[in-house]
Amino acid sequence: MDYVFKSKDNNYTIIICEATYAKIILECEKYINLETGGILIGNYSKDNSIAYIKDSINSPNDSKHYPHKFFRGTNGVNKILDKKWEEGVYYLGEWHYHPNTSSKSSKLDDIQMLKFSNNKKLNCPEPILIIIGGNPSKWSLNSYIYKNNEKIILEKGNMS
Repeated sequence: MDYVFKSKDNNYTIIICEATYAKIILECEKYINLETGGILIGNYSKDNSIAYIKDSINSPNDSKHYPHKFFRGTNGVNKILDKKWEEGVYYLGEWHYHPNTSSKSSKLDDIQMLKFSNNKKLNCPEPILIIIGGNPSKWSLNSYIYKNNEKIILEKGNMS
């Protein structure tokens, strides 16, 4: 069962495959009281209205995990992204975990993602941010797209 998120105007949809969601949750459980995160991998529909998140890269080994902050490392990321590109999927954005708290984006999250959206080297003008909050007794998830210096909030829709 996939997880579906839609913008209020229905112009944007994010679909997270169940296996990727499970992989992300396992990483959150590994760092249960520390923030963690990674990269979202996938592709878009022909009209670019739907982002299909098909895989994720967990935190590289040079990442820094703290109770209230996370700095994603870069070790090995380019090599993995190059391999994924050859498989027909690519960087779509970032995910991270807010342990035992809300899955809403922080001001720092928003600033970082807006920087990513304006970074020509990333070649991703509309990066996605998925935030997992809570803990194993109750997970929450929020999703956002950053485009043209604004944050678009996507609401959880029906599972597909």
